Amino acid sequence: MSVSTLYVCVYTRAWYTAPIAACAPNNDLMFLQQLVGYKSIHPAMSKVASSKFAGYLWYLNEDLVGLAFYDPAVTVESKRAMLRAI
Repeated sequence: MSVSTLYVCVYTRAWYTAPIAACAPNNDLMFLQQLVGYKSIHPAMSKVASSKFAGYLWYLNEDLVGLAFYDPAVTVESKRAMLRAI
């Protein structure tokens, strides 16, 4: 397997949804899950890519949770659970 397989299977969706600020936290977490799940295809590449990307998640904090309320990909049930937790 090559880098192009990783690009096609995982990276393309993350690249095109990255400019949407409200979707960024959820998209980044989903992207990280996909990178970790990629280990069934290419374990070494999954490990390197997921550890490298995890270093860029420094911006995720409790202040950005509010963005999830504007993300259409987050289910209503999840939003209600977030409201209860707040």
